[in-house]
Amino acid sequence: MDWIENLHIARWEELPQFDLYVDQIVDFITRNLASLYEKDEKIITRTMINGYVKQGLILPPVKKKYSRDQLAYLMVICLLKNVYSLEEVKELLRIQIAAFPLDRSYDYFLIEFEDCLKNIFHQDETKQTPATYRNQEVVFLLHSTVLSLVYKIKIQKSLKSDAR
Repeated sequence: MDWIENLHIARWEELPQFDLYVDQIVDFITRNLASLYEKDEKIITRTMINGYVKQGLILPPVKKKYSRDQLAYLMVICLLKNVYSLEEVKELLRIQIAAFPLDRSYDYFLIEFEDCLKNIFHQDETKQTPATYRNQEVVFLLHSTVLSLVYKIKIQKSLKSDAR
């Protein structure tokens, strides 16, 4: 699994320090996150970005250009939208930004994401013998499915109960 070993999503200091047009944003995000998605899957489109602006997830562009702040938000949104509703994503972003400046929040999120992803994939590679592979794979799949569901429920309950 070379892709997991080589996975590195651009950190804050690696994001362009100049404003980008929407097509440049789409290209940058697609290049950074492509290994996490299926080959023909659309990670982000102009239409999605416009929707995120309308829903208040990111600020509107200035003179048709997006800042590094907006790019950072979009990178995280692209990862979170696979699991959470956009309203939940909005609240999760708000909570994180309230706790830390955007640059640190962004880097913390990506470091934690990459570390967890690598740990989970490495656990999968520790299977002992081919004879037990199928059973271990099924058990791992079941465990991971249940674990992801439990974490999602926990996050959703936290968001509702805290009503920050």
